[in-house]
Amino acid sequence: MDNKTVLVLGAGFTRAIVPTAPLIRGDFGVPSLIAEFANLKSAKSVLERAVIPGTGGHVNLEDLLTRLMGMPYDTADARHEFALVTSRLLSEVVTKIASAKIAGVDDVTVRRLASAISNSGASVVTFNYDDVLDKALYEMFPMTDARPEHWHPDGGYGFLCLPSRATVVTGPIWMNVCATLLLKLHGSINWRCRLGVVGPRSPNDVLHHEAWFHEENRFHLSQPELTLGDLEGYLEHDALIIPPVLLKHELTLHPVMRLVWTHARSRLLEATHVTFVGYSFPITDLAAKTLFRETLTHRTDVSVRVVTCRLSSDLNIFGDGSVGDGC
Repeated sequence: MDNKTVLVLGAGFTRAIVPTAPLIRGDFGVPSLIAEFANLKSAKSVLERAVIPGTGGHVNLEDLLTRLMGMPYDTADARHEFALVTSRLLSEVVTKIASAKIAGVDDVTVRRLASAISNSGASVVTFNYDDVLDKALYEMFPMTDARPEHWHPDGGYGFLCLPSRATVVTGPIWMNVCATLLLKLHGSINWRCRLGVVGPRSPNDVLHHEAWFHEENRFHLSQPELTLGDLEGYLEHDALIIPPVLLKHELTLHPVMRLVWTHARSRLLEATHVTFVGYSFPITDLAAKTLFRETLTHRTDVSVRVVTCRLSSDLNIFGDGSVGDGC
């Protein structure tokens, strides 16, 4: 692994290190939503049809959210109902990811991977919403170490992403220059927007908000440490995550996502080694397929490998003489 290496992470990677992390098919509280929205005819009908028979209320989240994005024959009222249900479903996804992290994370494996990434300067392209790898990369070095080898959320996502306390405290602002970029192509559970921001999100609208980040006196605070709860009132409720649907128009709607995808394209074009870990090329990821087709096909200067449960022995993912357990 070196600075021309790019790891592409899918849901299988998260499930391997967070065993109870949600998958596309699962329990997302749809029976409760059906009861809650009983008076909203269109929303109730779509939710009822989405339930997989004999599963006790499980759904295919990808299929359901794709339907909630709307059809040409949906009425204006139906679209308003669908928007509300979509918000609730995505909030449930965030809640399930947070609960899965509490239930248990394979910290040993993720730290080894973070060490290999940091020491080599490799970059990561990920479709996952969780912030497990983010935390591990951040904790690799002392918080006051601002060298490029130290991944930092303020610059490591590919844009100036200030901590959420920037909503209530002003001070010197700069973007850390990180050799490794963690490029989250579908957003992240710790990306939150300033209160009142609507419509397309620019890079300056997005802040990182999480318990594992500790301020390095950037704002020279003379007041007691602020808690995450103190800052919630200054942030939009929903995290910036792109739903797993067929037509992901939000990827081009939000300038911040266009910037992240541009960085991903550049890193992939420069890469000599690309490794896919736990990524199954779902049929709805048309944008991702286009990205990889335009950056990796017909190239003789790049080695592409895949790590799955069956092919884990094919790759030394850690760069230390060992191989991963697969995803």
